[in-house]
Amino acid sequence: MVYFFFRVDIFLKQKLFDIFNPFSKKILFPFIVSIYNLTSGGLNHKNPDGHPVHSDMLLFVPEKYFNVINYINLGHATWSALVGGCYGFFKHQHPILYYEDFDVMIDTHHDSDSELDWNPLYYTINRGISEKWHDKVSRFNIGNYNIIHKINEGKLTDSLKEQKKLFSIKNTTHLNPDMLYKQGIILKYIEDNNIIPKNIIDVGAGHTSLSLYLIKNYNSNYIGVDIQTTLKNGFINCLDLNNIENNDVDFTNNTKIKSWSRRIRRKPRYKAIDFFNFNPEGEKFDLIYDMCAIIHFDTKKQICENDGIYKAGLTIKNILTDDGIFIFTSDCGRGEYSKEFVKPMEMLKGFYKAGLKLVDNTITFCSKENIKKYTSTNIYNLHNELEIKKAYPDIIYDSNCATHDVIFFVMKK
Repeated sequence: MVYFFFRVDIFLKQKLFDIFNPFSKKILFPFIVSIYNLTSGGLNHKNPDGHPVHSDMLLFVPEKYFNVINYINLGHATWSALVGGCYGFFKHQHPILYYEDFDVMIDTHHDSDSELDWNPLYYTINRGISEKWHDKVSRFNIGNYNIIHKINEGKLTDSLKEQKKLFSIKNTTHLNPDMLYKQGIILKYIEDNNIIPKNIIDVGAGHTSLSLYLIKNYNSNYIGVDIQTTLKNGFINCLDLNNIENNDVDFTNNTKIKSWSRRIRRKPRYKAIDFFNFNPEGEKFDLIYDMCAIIHFDTKKQICENDGIYKAGLTIKNILTDDGIFIFTSDCGRGEYSKEFVKPMEMLKGFYKAGLKLVDNTITFCSKENIKKYTSTNIYNLHNELEIKKAYPDIIYDSNCATHDVIFFVMKK
């Protein structure tokens, strides 16, 4: 069962019937209004609280939201009202719904009044009908707004089982609980969701135990991308330690031979290059992940709060398969000024602006205090100290290493 609200004085065009999806799981507005007001020229598509201004002529509500029907009063700021904004007929002290609960039927911008601007979905029958579409270029991008998402606190914190698996990997790098936590929650998400990665990109690769574990246990085609050329040798050493056959990507200039070798033997490769310039020559990847590297790539704030996030997002969108996922886990800030460690929602905005979309219900926040709880104070419960030092000869054990909160989320094209 669904509710489909619309004004009685509008005519529904064929386009609406063509795109209408009665099985949508989200509340749907027709579209976000024109970027600029057609009469005054002022900013039009965003309320002063930063939330979208949408057409108030139609509203689709699936059954899962019937419990909030009484909180909905259709207007241009219904979205704002429901996420706890300061606009709308009803104003709520806390969010009732979140951005992941909403979507639009079309991503183009139009004035809500069909007498002022053409749109493909409806026209008002008691007014004139405009045949001019004033803004054919702009497209709705959620990253332009004051996004509010529901954050799961602690959903993935208990990854000790996955951390224990990572201890089966021999590694020459230093281990600290903070990085072990990040690797553990990525592995937990992969295994909890029965993901079988075929083609992997590790952004800012280094030589993590997670990557070595996936290569060894999933026979994945792997490319590590890291601008630090010296880390490549460490990665090759770790392949040898774990009896993984090494495939130096530069072993030949013959593209056909390289392509054939990759298809048959799936050997890991390593690219010492700036990720913004990474070009895999048409290859696409079904799993891309980052463990706190991207936020350090470009800390300027000209495009968003961290430009490196936006620029990396463009590369990720270009090389991700249509059904692939990008897993992001990173240190984040609590609102204090920082070049790199910005707030979680600002990180999401950067990826949104690059054209990536959030996988619903994947945002997980863990405070630095909980990271210590789930790694530092438990790290020696996974193995005895002798076993740990055998697997990690240069292990660093520092209970104070978790200096930032950590955010985790998953994105797709």
